[in-house]
Amino acid sequence: MKKNILFVILFSFIFTACKYKPQNGDLLFVVAESSDFENAITESTAWNDSIKFAHVAILAVKNEEPYIIEASTKKGVTKTKWEDFLQSAPKINGKPGIVAMRIKKKYDASKAIKLAEHHHGEPYDWTYFPNNEKMYCSELVYESYLDNENNPLFTAK
Repeated sequence: MKKNILFVILFSFIFTACKYKPQNGDLLFVVAESSDFENAITESTAWNDSIKFAHVAILAVKNEEPYIIEASTKKGVTKTKWEDFLQSAPKINGKPGIVAMRIKKKYDASKAIKLAEHHHGEPYDWTYFPNNEKMYCSELVYESYLDNENNPLFTAK
């Protein structure tokens, strides 16, 4: 547990100190708060003693302005301002509890953004079933990130 907290605090420091430069297609993982709903998510998605995440969102950049495409429980699939996303994240030592990851595998980030934006306005998927015109956060990522043959970059579990 202490190791995870140290990692998140260290990442939070690096995230701020290194002037993270948002890039089209980055995935933003939000550290879980302690609530029954988020505990249910993290119990089904976390490995061993790893940091527990409760949400994932897609970062897009247009005219050098970052914004977020996400499937949130409150609004369904929306575009969120970068600043609003940072403000809404749980805080760790006063900093947003967000881990940004960049995909190493070759893919078309602009295609992923277009596919994600295609779902804009769909309601949140409280049943967590695929192909029902509703989306939950990781389903949005799964449906949006495709390789050159249009196969998902990630496996569904």
